[in-house]
Amino acid sequence: MAKISINFVKNPIDIYDLAPAIKDNQKLLLQSMDNPVLCSLAVRRLPQNYVVSDARVLGMSNIILNRDGYASLENICFNPNISDKVIDNKEDSFTAEGKKIVFSSKSEASLDNAIFIGGHWNFGHWLFNHVARFCFIEEEMTHGATFLVPASLNANQLEILKYFGIATSNIHVIKPGAIVNVGRLFVPQMPWHSISEFGTWWAPGVFGELRKKLRLDSSSLSEAPRKIFLSRKNTRWRRLINEEELYERLKPFGFEILDIGTLNIKEQFELGHQTSFLVTPLGANSNFFLNLPSGANVIELAPPMDSMNVTGPFARASGLKFKQIVGTSNNTPGISKIDQDYSVDSGVVVDAVRSLTS
Repeated sequence: MAKISINFVKNPIDIYDLAPAIKDNQKLLLQSMDNPVLCSLAVRRLPQNYVVSDARVLGMSNIILNRDGYASLENICFNPNISDKVIDNKEDSFTAEGKKIVFSSKSEASLDNAIFIGGHWNFGHWLFNHVARFCFIEEEMTHGATFLVPASLNANQLEILKYFGIATSNIHVIKPGAIVNVGRLFVPQMPWHSISEFGTWWAPGVFGELRKKLRLDSSSLSEAPRKIFLSRKNTRWRRLINEEELYERLKPFGFEILDIGTLNIKEQFELGHQTSFLVTPLGANSNFFLNLPSGANVIELAPPMDSMNVTGPFARASGLKFKQIVGTSNNTPGISKIDQDYSVDSGVVVDAVRSLTS
C-alpha cells in the first residue's frame, strides 16, 4: 500500500481552513475564569475548529494530512512532544527515516464527510481531550454524522458516545495502518492541551457543558446520601500504601470503598448521582468527580508532583468543593515522580473530612 512521508507545519490555520465560530464560544471559554486559580492555568483565546478538504487521517493517530500532504499537531493533540499523544501505542505503521516520519499503510477507506474525535487509552485524556470535543460541535452537526475514533478504545470508552446520541453505525473505527480519506473533515479543537510557547489552553466552561451533555447535572446534593472512597490497590502506579488504614478511619463517617474500574459507564454515572462526598487517590479514578452533583465535596490524595496537577481546577470548574492532601512518596528508583506509590497522613485526612461534614 501507500508509503507517506509527513510534512509538519506548526500553525494549523496555515494548512487547514478555520471553521465558523461556534455559538456561545465565549461562554465556553470564559465561564468561571474570574477565579484566579483557573485563570493562571489557561491562555485566553476563543476556540478554533478546522475544516480539512480531501483529508487523510493516518491510522490510529492525531495526524491529519491536507490535500497537499501537510499536517499540524498544535491545537489538535494534547501535546505534540509526547509520542503517545500523537500516535497510539498500538499503531505500528509509523517509522522514522532520517528526520522524517513515514507512514506505511495497510488498508484504505473513503468517506464523504466525517468528524474527527480521535482517542487515547488513558480514560482522563479520552474524556477531557477527546469526548469533550463534543462541546465544540454544534448539535445539528451530529445528526447522522460519522465520527472517527481509533480501534484501541475499550468498551467503556465507546459506551460514552451513546450518551451523545451517536449510534454504533455512525462510528468509524480506524484500525492500525488504515488511511481514512475524507472529502470534508471537521476537526474540533482539543479542549485541554499544551501550547508550545505558552503552557496550557483550556476552556473551563467545557466542564459544565460536558456534564449537561452527559446528563450529569440533573442530580441533587440532597438526594446523594453516599460517601465514596476509591481504591487504587489493583493499579500499576500511584498506589496508596496505607489505603486500608485510611479506609478504617473513614468508615465511622459512613464511607464505602470500591474500585471504580469494576463498574461500567452507566453504573459509574448512577453512583455519581448518589455521591455527596468523594475521597480519591490521584489517577484515572480522580475523573469520577465529573459525575457528582454540584456542591459535592472532593478530597484528592496525591504524591508530590511538579506537573499534571489539574483535578482541582477541573473539579472547581464543575461546581464542586475541592481539597488536595499531598502525601509522602516511596521514591522508588526508576519510577517518575508522578507515578510513585505513596502514603498520606490518615490524621490529616480525617481532620479534613470532619471539617467538611461538621
